[in-house]
Amino acid sequence: MFFDGSVCEDGCGIGVLLVSPRGATYSFSIRLSTPCTNNVAAYEAICKGMELLLDAGAEAVEIFGDSKLVISQLTEEYKCESESLFPLWIQCRELMAQFRMSDNIEDVTELRLWSLEKIKENKAKVARAYNKKVKPKEFQVGDLVWEAVLPLGTKDKMYGKWSPNWHGPYKVDQVLKGNAYMLEQLDGVKFPMAVNGQHLKKYFPSMWDDGQ
Repeated sequence: MFFDGSVCEDGCGIGVLLVSPRGATYSFSIRLSTPCTNNVAAYEAICKGMELLLDAGAEAVEIFGDSKLVISQLTEEYKCESESLFPLWIQCRELMAQFRMSDNIEDVTELRLWSLEKIKENKAKVARAYNKKVKPKEFQVGDLVWEAVLPLGTKDKMYGKWSPNWHGPYKVDQVLKGNAYMLEQLDGVKFPMAVNGQHLKKYFPSMWDDGQ
């Protein structure tokens, strides 16, 4: 089993490539619904891969991947001390206990490059299919919008996990090419840079707003 977890501005995803003893390959790419780090994505990929193998009736597994830290933690070369990673480490270790594990939980360059190429090919196919289904959000001049707090998953020290994901509202001042927009604050102060439409959502006044 080869794993890959990636995080970018467009979101988070995992890739898993399963190779049977006879050389048959099965590739899976999955978009994660919540923001996360690269290490969390790597753990999610390993867990998903082992779950797929268990469903297929596999009894033994060799694991290869591109995250030296995660591999070292799973082999207990390094101790997993991260609060966000430890629950996933426990989950992975419990899944690993259900297999006859070989000594190979490795970061092998040639195998890694080959597997990552296969995973990237499949992820590209998934992305193309996803992009065909998802229509870009469009806004007009004068629309009120929320803007996402970037980078995704940013936490305010004061609010912790209750940190807001959006701020605003702001008004659309100009519509540019490439799904980009110039915004301004409600008092007329204009933003110096354009914002991609994927980081905006329509603002609808609430009953509380109406009562102010």
